[in-house]
Amino acid sequence: MNSSVLQYLRHTSKFALWATSVALSLVLTEAIVVVMQLTLLGVVTADYLITGFVASALVASLIVWLIFNFLGQVGRMDRDNVHLSAIINASPVPMAVADGGIHVVMLNPEFVRVFGYTLQDVPTLTAWWPKAFPEPDYRQWVVATWHQRLASASTGESPCEPLEVRIRCKDGSTKVVLVSASPLDMQAETSHVILLQDVTERVNNMRALDESRSVLQSVIETIPMRVFWKNRESSYLGCNTAFARDAGQESPDDIVGKTDDQLSWNASAERLTLEDREVMESGQPRLEVEEPLVLQNDQVVWLRKSKVPLHNPLAGSVGLVGVYEDITERKAAEADLRIAATAFESQEGIVIVAASGTILRVNKAFTRITGFPAHEAVGKTLSLLKSGLHGAGFYSSMWQRIRRDGHWEGEIQNRRKSGETYTQWLTITAVSANGGEVTHYVGTMLDITDRKNMERQVHHLAHHDALTDLPNRVLLTDRLNQALAQARREKAMVGLLYLDLDRFKPVNDMLGHEVGDRLLTQVAGRLRNCVSRTTDTVSRIGGDEFVVLLAHLEKASDAVAVAQRILDALNQAFVVDPHTIEISTSIGIALYPEHGVDAMALMKHADQAMYQAKGLGGSRCLYEATVPH
Repeated sequence: MNSSVLQYLRHTSKFALWATSVALSLVLTEAIVVVMQLTLLGVVTADYLITGFVASALVASLIVWLIFNFLGQVGRMDRDNVHLSAIINASPVPMAVADGGIHVVMLNPEFVRVFGYTLQDVPTLTAWWPKAFPEPDYRQWVVATWHQRLASASTGESPCEPLEVRIRCKDGSTKVVLVSASPLDMQAETSHVILLQDVTERVNNMRALDESRSVLQSVIETIPMRVFWKNRESSYLGCNTAFARDAGQESPDDIVGKTDDQLSWNASAERLTLEDREVMESGQPRLEVEEPLVLQNDQVVWLRKSKVPLHNPLAGSVGLVGVYEDITERKAAEADLRIAATAFESQEGIVIVAASGTILRVNKAFTRITGFPAHEAVGKTLSLLKSGLHGAGFYSSMWQRIRRDGHWEGEIQNRRKSGETYTQWLTITAVSANGGEVTHYVGTMLDITDRKNMERQVHHLAHHDALTDLPNRVLLTDRLNQALAQARREKAMVGLLYLDLDRFKPVNDMLGHEVGDRLLTQVAGRLRNCVSRTTDTVSRIGGDEFVVLLAHLEKASDAVAVAQRILDALNQAFVVDPHTIEISTSIGIALYPEHGVDAMALMKHADQAMYQAKGLGGSRCLYEATVPH
């Protein structure tokens, strides 16, 4: 309808409009009636005029009523449009009105503020697409999706589903927008109001939240501990992968919703649930508790775990979060350390030395053996114990062996703090790192001085006469063989004097064995005095028989001279309180190589010479040359 006519009708009073309508209707109706009657009847009758008047008045009133009703609807529409425009302009959400879904007829101020585009910049949606979506492929997807959703809404299948897009603003910035459209009338092809809700901040917050969750999950997955969280019913809400694998599951998703009696430690489920309830009800954390956990295969593992209640300001306690680490290996290592510590304080001295040679630690047995307390030994080197009895070559050979084989053991003469030297059985073992480099040396030591003294004593007793402490037959034979070997090399002479005491048996029979033993001891002393050379040996081979070995003689008369000194010495009276005893001796002499070339032959010849001397009355010496064959 022409807007000027509409404006005229709006500003005309109802009565004037009605009167005008009735007047016009009367004029037209009566004119028609007159013409019709004249044409048909040739006369004009009053009843027709009255009927036309009434009809025209009714028709005019009806038309006026329709006009008034139309104007009322138009007025209401105008008011609605004003209200709608006010709502659109006042909306805090960017909005646009598009005619036919293409031509933009209105942009609200929030649209202009948020995106910067005015109505002149956005005459049609088609013209706006390249500006809002400059990337061709993305623009093509947005346009196709938008038209698809508008088409679905126009068929009544579903309302226009909001579409999340990235819009390039006029200033070059990008906004994330949730776009939706609603038709302004029943025909969706006409006008639409388009809402463009700026969700950039929300999207950024969600992205930041997702990144935060991702970082948190990465931290939970990366830390070398098992992490889990539960609700108030002790059902698992989540965990990290390490925890899931401990529980016998493939991934954390397999844990969600389960309880402890469904996992690999179900044998301990009741105890774990009681712990959870105690933590949640008391509101107090349970921190760094070390305890064993029994698994399904009866394997026992040690855990160090903590549980902390989770609180919601509105709902109070909502569950708990827990962490634990498997300390089974650490517990085993601690047990090994306790055993090692006990072993370290054993009866053997132990010293731990750095690769540089510095003493790091010693045990109490080390102090007992060496006399050096820990504070005096630590920081020093093993040269602290050197006795000076071993040359540099000994130590060089020892360390070469350690570097080659990783250990060395043997006897060594060391020095105590007091300066006393002692015999030590020392074992040194190299300790290497995984790469093979030596990091430490461990030395263990035993003081074998007493043992060595005992060994020497046993050796002495095995080779010496218990009564006189003279070499016995075993040691004599050994020294005789050595003397003969040397004589062969040097073309020298060896003499052997075989002695048997005269009148010794009556001493034993009359005065007793004790006196006899004391007499034998004095005889041994006089024999030692008769032999001045260290290369010579005086021995007792049994009873009252003695043998004197004279090594490296130059002539036979030297043996005779020694035998004569012995005869003179033993012919002197012996005083064995309270007795004075006179005895003598018979001596047989054998010479190498004249009378034999080995020990047995010489002993035989000397023995025969001794018996011949005794047969001649004793108290004399003879050697083989005087013995008849």
